[in-house]
Amino acid sequence: MPHWADRIFADRLDDLHHQNRYRHFAEIERLAGKHPHARWHGPNGPRDIIIWCSNDYLGMGQSQMVKEAMITGTSEGGGAGGTRNISDL
Repeated sequence: MPHWADRIFADRLDDLHHQNRYRHFAEIERLAGKHPHARWHGPNGPRDIIIWCSNDYLGMGQSQMVKEAMITGTSEGGGAGGTRNISDL
């Protein structure tokens, strides 16, 4: 990418920061086998938290049956398959 394009992107990101519209994601570490407990890595250091608002609120990501199914699925290949959503059929 040409240098001028890098500057354009950097300027736009700076604008978002100055307008307080830049999206920051919380750094959350899941603790295997301890659902719904997790660790938040915030500006003042790590802190233990409880997560009830995730897409895994039932804790199925901790289920042995679900984990085994994920392992089996990855051994058969992987990929998001998103292109099928935009194909021209």
